[in-house]
Amino acid sequence: MPTDAVKRLRSQGETTGGSLRYHGPGWKLFHRLSKGFRSSHQRQTQQMRQNVPQGQSGDDCQGIFDLYLVLDKSGSVADNWIHIYSFAEGLVKKFTNPNLRISIITYSTEAEVILPLTSD
Repeated sequence: MPTDAVKRLRSQGETTGGSLRYHGPGWKLFHRLSKGFRSSHQRQTQQMRQNVPQGQSGDDCQGIFDLYLVLDKSGSVADNWIHIYSFAEGLVKKFTNPNLRISIITYSTEAEVILPLTSD
């Protein structure tokens, strides 16, 4: 990540950009609606693991894709910003695919693009 982007990401200043206010229902209303969600999800995951041939589980994904990190920088995260930043930094470092493009966006009341979609 470029140094200036890291400095801006670490800062706690005001954000600018388009508004990201969400006025729809919360995701919790639709999360796990079905009665047996957990048990059916566990069965599906177990079946998927059994269907993966040995030796392929550790293969790297070399497809072309974009990763957008949208990070909450509002007052509600308060002193936890360093944890959010550390998580994002660790996540970005795990990706070694040269075809990956990454963008970092922070939001509070407004949004700010810290790192535009880039491949470097």
